[in-house]
Amino acid sequence: LANITICLNLDDTTYLSLDFSKYLSSQPSALGALVKLTACGNSQIQRIGATAANYSLSFNPLVHFGVGICNQSAKVQITWSDGTYSEQLVESYNQQVVIERKS
Repeated sequence: LANITICLNLDDTTYLSLDFSKYLSSQPSALGALVKLTACGNSQIQRIGATAANYSLSFNPLVHFGVGICNQSAKVQITWSDGTYSEQLVESYNQQVVIERKS
């Protein structure tokens, strides 16, 4: 059996939702990109479009990270589906951030 962690949301915890909707049909597409968020010494990784939702006919362009109690900037690192890499610094939490791909 896999290890399961249950987290409790407290009033002073923080989150970030990252919006990749600008890259749904562009090349490279956001679908399949690997997103790493590092904040307050902790890292989390999610793959865009990876969902077990059986009702989903298309992928969700939003990626949500629960950050916990943190007041430092977060670094978002993206490895796009074509293997290229970009980075974005996020200064504040509890918001939806539109991801900008810098060329």
